[in-house]
Amino acid sequence: MLSMGLFSGAGLIKKKGFKGSFIEAGSNAKTFAILSGVDSLVVCILGRLRGKDDAINAGVAGCCAGLATSFPGTPQSLLQSCIAYGALSFIIEGLTKQRSALAYPMSKKTSVRNQGIIPTSH
Repeated sequence: MLSMGLFSGAGLIKKKGFKGSFIEAGSNAKTFAILSGVDSLVVCILGRLRGKDDAINAGVAGCCAGLATSFPGTPQSLLQSCIAYGALSFIIEGLTKQRSALAYPMSKKTSVRNQGIIPTSH
């Protein structure tokens, strides 16, 4: 949302001056607050209900956040926002989720010296 203002000729480029820029910044801040608040709330609720923290929760939360930011709007704009934010959230969560390490844990009985990794001097 914030980047859309940069490319659509918002703020100083429209010759609104600083006052117009601050008014538009307040509107963008409100949109961002709604977006992040709804997203966080839905992710938290879904995490508790499903017992998982995965990309599906992020996608559903993104859809709800898209609905909240474009409400009230036409059904087409609501659907577009839901799909766009939901897909973006799903993809980002899927790509940035930390994977578990592939290394095997060492047991207490085995040491690095017994496996021949560190040479011992005798």
